[in-house]
Amino acid sequence: MARGAALRRMERPRRVGDGVRGGSGPRIGAVLLYHGSSNPGAVVAERALADRVRSRGGHIVGTELSHLSGGDEELSLAVEALLAKGASAVVVVPMFLAPG
Repeated sequence: MARGAALRRMERPRRVGDGVRGGSGPRIGAVLLYHGSSNPGAVVAERALADRVRSRGGHIVGTELSHLSGGDEELSLAVEALLAKGASAVVVVPMFLAPG
């Protein structure tokens, strides 16, 4: 078989949430990991982004916030909360965006 034909037969890998709504597949929980900020408005922006990610649907079953300043325990609690919501896998996304 020619190399080009083999490449054309290969399926494009699917990304999480790649147009999939409901159905079977991974149930992904996302921890948005922030550094932590002294700016009181930062948590408003963090929660708003978490809500946007959660509302996208697809395979995302929930989002939780965590902060480096909260230590390992805060991250562990976020992961446990997502597993309790039915996540079969959890991704931790570094989110160093807010000022402060």
